[in-house]
Amino acid sequence: MLSDVPGVTEEEKSRLLHCVVVGGGPTGVEFSGELSDFIIRDVHQRYAHVKNYIHVTLIAANEILSSFDDRLRQYATKQLVKSGVHLVRGIVKDVQPEKIILSDGTAVPYGLLVWSTGVGPSPFVKNLELPKAPGGRIS
Repeated sequence: MLSDVPGVTEEEKSRLLHCVVVGGGPTGVEFSGELSDFIIRDVHQRYAHVKNYIHVTLIAANEILSSFDDRLRQYATKQLVKSGVHLVRGIVKDVQPEKIILSDGTAVPYGLLVWSTGVGPSPFVKNLELPKAPGGRIS
């Protein structure tokens, strides 16, 4: 593991083993949960020396699973937190090689970044003068 290279600082180990998922939709939520389960069940067992460094953060602009029922959102939030996923509400302003910057100025260092944001309407649909639902879909 790169984090085992002699001379790697504690701070750098934490960054290298920090997995950040951007996007609170179904794909981002499922990936975060599965990755955290894998880390807890397998990585901690086989690589106990990285146990205190490796972690998962899910960054979502709003609530996770915003298009789903409130009970499901609450359940998913509870399960993610229970499995060790750190939930952050924020909007990514900039992506740099070793960190992302949120719109409030917060820097989030990462070793692995997974981009799982949703799709929005095309510029053509945005410009149509038709009634639209939240999210920009034609209603």
